[in-house]
Amino acid sequence: MRVLNVAAIVIVAMTLGACGKSQRKVPESFSISLVQTQTTGLASAAGTGRLLSMHPSSVTSSSPTNYWVENTELLSAADLLSADVHVREPIKLTRSQFEQGIKQYGGNIPGVANLTYADYLKDQAQPHPEVVLTFTDAGKIRFAEATRRHLGRQLAIIVDRQIITAPLVREEITGGVAVVAGTFTVHEAHVIVDKIYGRK
Repeated sequence: MRVLNVAAIVIVAMTLGACGKSQRKVPESFSISLVQTQTTGLASAAGTGRLLSMHPSSVTSSSPTNYWVENTELLSAADLLSADVHVREPIKLTRSQFEQGIKQYGGNIPGVANLTYADYLKDQAQPHPEVVLTFTDAGKIRFAEATRRHLGRQLAIIVDRQIITAPLVREEITGGVAVVAGTFTVHEAHVIVDKIYGRK
């Protein structure tokens, strides 16, 4: 069982140095937009967006997920500097530290309050890949505004009319770097990055 939620999430990260920047070019079709599930989206925003799918080749689900994408584009290819895969080092906690953390913060995150120390140890034995998006100076400002205004909603990363991933905004991200983390494998994280760069 992963300590992280099953759905991919966006979390705050410190701004990366130039060494983390890629020389690959993001396709012009890249965008970040607000999305809703097909049912809610069609009910609340009919006529103001379009229906797109997120295919299982880029995530760990077994079938495509349909999303209603709002027409307003929050960020474009010009706002993204790079996308990379990082494998996060496990955080080592004693049983006492783990139990104190669950008691203090577990109630605010669905499913976390029921985790045991054995779950935590098993989780830490696995690699923790993250997809790291680094934005330009202008993109940093636009992304901070987008995450501030749309807390609790999903932002979809879209390339060539396909949703690559649709993480949930947990908090405002002001550092110019977004980290998408979830239950995907290292290979799947690389697939996400390849798709962001337009590779099939």
